[in-house]
Amino acid sequence: TVAPESNILANKAKELYGTPVVNAMPYGMKETERFVSAASNTLGKDPSDNWKNDKFELKRAITHFKEGLHSDKRRRVYLDIHKERINSLRQFINVELGLRVITPNEDSHSIYADGLIEPNPVIENDDVIAASGVMIRLYPKNRSICISEPTAGQKMFGEHMPYMGTRGAMSLMTLLHPAVW
Repeated sequence: TVAPESNILANKAKELYGTPVVNAMPYGMKETERFVSAASNTLGKDPSDNWKNDKFELKRAITHFKEGLHSDKRRRVYLDIHKERINSLRQFINVELGLRVITPNEDSHSIYADGLIEPNPVIENDDVIAASGVMIRLYPKNRSICISEPTAGQKMFGEHMPYMGTRGAMSLMTLLHPAVW
């Protein structure tokens, strides 16, 4: 759990029933490893062989993704989602995949920051937008991935494919690949 609302409930369950709490948003390799390690320590069990296989496959997929990037043609990814998700997704997309990520500044007018529509930094025509359905609708010429709150006629990629953990990271790379090349 990471969202403030869920932390309150999780901590109360921990207090009342001893329910273990793991604060993580497992996007990409680093955050998924952190989540699996925390869960493993909490449960007192080693990760399964499936985790080792999934980890190997994700490392291989990340390497393949990065090998195909051309530094002179790298697009920026404008990432505008809930604050509790943004840091781990930025870590995955920027650090692990090697893409340039821009996000709303703390004092910006992003949809999630304060409900207004003018983003800061400015979105350019070549930017890929990974955001809510509303934000994507505002920039119909940009390549985009709807990662939250789709509008009518949009399919949120997370509806049919997970976007956390190793499989989710591979699914997100599958969606990012055509958008950034």
